[in-house]
Amino acid sequence: MKTSRLLQTKQSRWFILVTASAVAIFGLQVMNQMPVLIRSNTAIHTILELPSFAIALMVAALTWSVRHQEKRLRGLLIAAGFLSVSVLQSGHIMTYPGMPVLVDGYDGGMQASILLWLASGYIAAITLIAVAKVGTHKYRAIQSYYIFSGWFVVVLFLYYVAFSASDYLPLFFLEQKGLTVTKIALELVLSAMYLLAAVLFFQRRSEPEGGTNILWLSLCAWTQMLSELFLTQYRMADDQILLVGHLYKIVAYIFLYRAVFYGGVLRPYLTIERERSRLYALQSNLPDPVWLKNGQGRYLECNAAFEKLMGRPKSEIIGKRDEDLLDKKFATFYRNRDKIVMASDGKIVNEEMIPQVDGSIRYYETTKAPVKLKDGELVGIIGITHDITEKRESETELRLASRIFDSAIGFCITDAFQTI
Repeated sequence: MKTSRLLQTKQSRWFILVTASAVAIFGLQVMNQMPVLIRSNTAIHTILELPSFAIALMVAALTWSVRHQEKRLRGLLIAAGFLSVSVLQSGHIMTYPGMPVLVDGYDGGMQASILLWLASGYIAAITLIAVAKVGTHKYRAIQSYYIFSGWFVVVLFLYYVAFSASDYLPLFFLEQKGLTVTKIALELVLSAMYLLAAVLFFQRRSEPEGGTNILWLSLCAWTQMLSELFLTQYRMADDQILLVGHLYKIVAYIFLYRAVFYGGVLRPYLTIERERSRLYALQSNLPDPVWLKNGQGRYLECNAAFEKLMGRPKSEIIGKRDEDLLDKKFATFYRNRDKIVMASDGKIVNEEMIPQVDGSIRYYETTKAPVKLKDGELVGIIGITHDITEKRESETELRLASRIFDSAIGFCITDAFQTI
């Protein structure tokens, strides 16, 4: 993608907005000029965490549901990775100080909550880096079980550590003192991983399978990096900068959903629309009649030449069967030919008599072929026919002349006035 075109994209405008606002906020924070508008508490924290949790779950569900469209490994990685992220985020929300105690023996401290937060962040970063690296590689069915099983085991282990062994880990937060060096170091490493993912995605922007959704993924990783940097700045659990970090995370996940929605839903739809437009332009400009029927013999599409042949506008043809448009003997003949075509694996060419609007009969060479999906499911029949009446009559005359000239009987040809 050229630089001039890149600067005109929505992603570039969003990049400038989130980066400029982050720089301004960091500047105010460093100079201790950040106005205190609101203090964090359990309710506000939960409200800000729920959108990220919900979006992560929707991303996982969407990528899983469309995984068979192209069988891309990256879709499978996103589905498994962000399903794990959503499960860990739910644990982070429920273990935050002030939430009801759900596990016997758990005191509701910050240690387990921060551990689950960090774990979800690292899984998200690893997933994005993996997605950026695998590119357009396709997956085999067995790989889906390995990937989901692997993340399932990792999530179970992290929950075990959070509720049973978190006290054996270095402390992440100290009351009245704030974040520990360990927590800040882990956040900085996580930020670096997101930065790496953003760069990797940006480098793939010009690839055939790149483009719009890749830039959204790059912007997602970049915004997530800024979010993690904000989360190295708070000293108390109710610091306002903690809320800023969560807001940036929500924005990052919106970018992620936008990328997944474009790649899984919008892009295939636009591709179909483009192909439909090309097909319509092609068949509309063909001089020969072209039509498409479904498996039940109902017309789905036709061109102007077919409308002229049938003597009806397209609106009176679509959805109808031959029985609704033609005499019974012709309709039965065409339907039987269609059944032969549907049972075949390729095109069939044959001569057919087609009644004209004026009541005459003309001869046509008709080519029909079954239309099937990749999995072999029959969609319908496409047909094109060419008027060969004059050609057929000329061939008949030539055959007759050949017989006459080869005859041993003398003859002469005269006009109506007996002139030889």
